[in-house]
Amino acid sequence: CHSPLACSHGSSVSARVSTRFATLHLLVAMAPKAMKAMKAMKAVKSISKSGLAEALAKATELKKSDCMKVFTALAAVVATEIKKTGKVTLPGMAMIKTRLKP
Repeated sequence: CHSPLACSHGSSVSARVSTRFATLHLLVAMAPKAMKAMKAMKAVKSISKSGLAEALAKATELKKSDCMKVFTALAAVVATEIKKTGKVTLPGMAMIKTRLKP
């Protein structure tokens, strides 16, 4: 439909407006449910770097300071690799990729 008043197949502007209004009304009706679901989800706090280092130290019998050094070195290696290739995989844990926002 390229005409502002009527489509080539005979439907009028009022039919298109009412269809758009019905769709908009449906989306507005769904919004409170989505908001309620989001309010039900509580923010989960992620483990800190020192907490992760402490857990790793307990599991491996290394010093916590050594584990912190490992995490710092790992962060540097990952940052370098991301800048170079845009992608890095931590085997068995995660794959990190860069993306361009449109």
